[in-house]
Amino acid sequence: MIEELEEESGSGTLKGHAIAWWDEKANGQRFVWCDNLEVRGCYVSKNVAIWQNGRLVYSEDVVENGKTITHQEIFQDITPASFAQLLLSGPKDGALKPDVTIHATKITTGESKIK
Repeated sequence: MIEELEEESGSGTLKGHAIAWWDEKANGQRFVWCDNLEVRGCYVSKNVAIWQNGRLVYSEDVVENGKTITHQEIFQDITPASFAQLLLSGPKDGALKPDVTIHATKITTGESKIK
C-alpha cells in the first residue's frame, strides 16, 4: 500500500508519504512513514497492524512529556473504492479519543482533486 498526503493548515504544509507491506513472519502489516515535519525524516513502525473484526488496527505506546500515551490507527469500512481511517490517542490502558478521521475515495482517471 502506498499513501500520499498533502495537508494545508494554519501552521503550514504537511507533505507525507507511507509505504506499507505484509510481514508474513509477524503476521501483520508494517509501514514506513516520512514527512517534512518528522524530526527524523521517516518513522518505521515498531509493531504490526493486525486484522480485528474486519478492521486493520495498529497500536503503539510512546512516552510523551513523561507520560505513556497509546496511539492507534484503524482502517475500516474498506471497499474497492473507499475506506475510513481513524487516528486515536489516549493514556495507556485508558479510553482513546479520536484525533483525526479520514474518509478516502478512489480517484478515477482524469480527476485531480480529493473530495
